[in-house]
Amino acid sequence: MNLDYLSNIGELIAATATVATFIFVAIELRSSRQKNRLAMLTTLEQTWNSMNAQLAQNKELNAVLLKGLSAPDSLTRDEASQFFFLIVQYMNNYKANSAIRFHFVRRGAARRTDP
Repeated sequence: MNLDYLSNIGELIAATATVATFIFVAIELRSSRQKNRLAMLTTLEQTWNSMNAQLAQNKELNAVLLKGLSAPDSLTRDEASQFFFLIVQYMNNYKANSAIRFHFVRRGAARRTDP
């Protein structure tokens, strides 16, 4: 065994370790992206559940929502304010959910027909 032979073996080992490192990093990045995507979807789902639970538990707020949807002109000033912010909350959540859904469909992570 001469020095050139040992040098070539060392370079082969270094190249193999470099490729293995790149593969490991790629796998870890993919796993991290999937975990982040799941966390984002879980947060959105919890937000929807929280908003619906708020309406289910608060009879007055539920009444304001129903009154605002059926007869918005009959709302008092305070009720109109509550109704407005409730609708804005729903619209913002819907917008975020739609944007994420569009991103997932565009990237092929979800189908257009998924709920």
